[in-house]
Amino acid sequence: MYKVLSLPRAIVLGLGPVGYEGALMLSKQFSVTGIEHGDKDVRSFKSFNFALSERFLRLAEALQISNSDLPDSAPMYGRAIHPVDSTSAIKTVDYTPDKRRALLSVHRQALNAVLAQKAEKAGVELVYNQDIVSVGFDDKGAINQLWFKDKPEPVVVSPDTFVLVADGANSVVRKCLLQRSSQVDTTVKFPYAYREYAIPADVVKTMPEAFLRSLNSFHIWPKVDFMGGEFFVNALPCAAGGLNICLQGTNDVLKQLKASDIRSLFETHYKDIAPYMKFEEQHHYPLGHFYSRVYSNETITGPNFVLVGDALHPMFPFLGIGVNVGSEDIYILMQALDVLRGKGQSPTSEKGAEFLRQVFKDRILDTDTAVTGSTGNSKNIGGEKQSPEQDAKRWEMLLYLERYSKFFKNPHTMYSFCSSDEIPLREIPWREAYQNKVVDRLIEADFLGKPLSVQREVILTLDSEYAAELARWRDDPSHTPILKSVFMRG
Repeated sequence: MYKVLSLPRAIVLGLGPVGYEGALMLSKQFSVTGIEHGDKDVRSFKSFNFALSERFLRLAEALQISNSDLPDSAPMYGRAIHPVDSTSAIKTVDYTPDKRRALLSVHRQALNAVLAQKAEKAGVELVYNQDIVSVGFDDKGAINQLWFKDKPEPVVVSPDTFVLVADGANSVVRKCLLQRSSQVDTTVKFPYAYREYAIPADVVKTMPEAFLRSLNSFHIWPKVDFMGGEFFVNALPCAAGGLNICLQGTNDVLKQLKASDIRSLFETHYKDIAPYMKFEEQHHYPLGHFYSRVYSNETITGPNFVLVGDALHPMFPFLGIGVNVGSEDIYILMQALDVLRGKGQSPTSEKGAEFLRQVFKDRILDTDTAVTGSTGNSKNIGGEKQSPEQDAKRWEMLLYLERYSKFFKNPHTMYSFCSSDEIPLREIPWREAYQNKVVDRLIEADFLGKPLSVQREVILTLDSEYAAELARWRDDPSHTPILKSVFMRG
């Protein structure tokens, strides 16, 4: 029988950042082999940069990866909303007051290199260019075979080998699980693609002062229609001072556009950035990401495996969510394995596998929120806006609540996966909806026109009501994570 590797106690399928993190985490308990379908840098060219949040950094600290170990990064303190017409001002929205927190823009290839090096130093065997095409299961549902492209025989996996499935949005394992369970596949492929462009640091320095003041932000330009397709642009700053530009659009249209067409698109709709770009230099990628709702329990875990990252919750890119939520999957798995180790149980034992099933059944409530949020936010970028008068009233009210209310901290960025890092993802929609309801109520009652004494009484009442409502919401067992220690409950 053909063997591509000697069987370890743990196998990691897929070596993106989440796979590397999982391999490093498992190396503390198992002898680990990580398997990647492409070469060592296969995941390095899908996008230039990641936006890392506290969810990633929390895991990095637990894996003893210090800040000095990580690649150089550029902080993004909030969002910079660019106008379509070049005469309007850039609107910046900080994630937190006084820039206390930020997303970190890190080069993808550099991050992968650091994580791969850490895994190798921990004794992980990294195997590349092994294209998995199918998996087999035994009668109990455990993975027992791995089939690779151009290999006549499968690799046999023993029932006590733990398999961490991190093979991405197009997960082969997930597809095999869906087929095995006869569950209807609810995934929907986005009809979008993206092109990336780099503006070097020396060119960025020549940009207008108003742009440079907002450089350390996640930059967003509104959606526009162009040549029969829908497009929008975002950009991330680079550690060296440059700027990475991402043009996203309808795939069937975007793949047909020539450099001259792209130039026309930017010169017509994105005038503040067009003069600094070289449109001939670009990389084109159809989106391989999928949107999917919750899977049934049998497609989340099995007797000897767990799905994590985009294999578990494929989601829309570009919003600083995917890699961070995937890292949190590994953090939660690490805590769950610690619980099992404390009880002297293996994750592949009957009790251990059942415990992981319950943990990840619970986890899917959070990841489904992230999937839904990433999709909804992507559709709303550059979408319908309120009138300037309505917008001004709303922001004034939100900033007031942020300044004076005990519970309404960062209400205008509660949708952000930066400012909400310390609460379960499932809690974000509830908080946002509740806070929006309060804001609308206060605007209607002309709250800011009331005397200060009345405002103080209203704020005290709001804080009391909010605390009580949040406590009631959390009392529902489905709203409280099984592994409460993962979060600093705020």
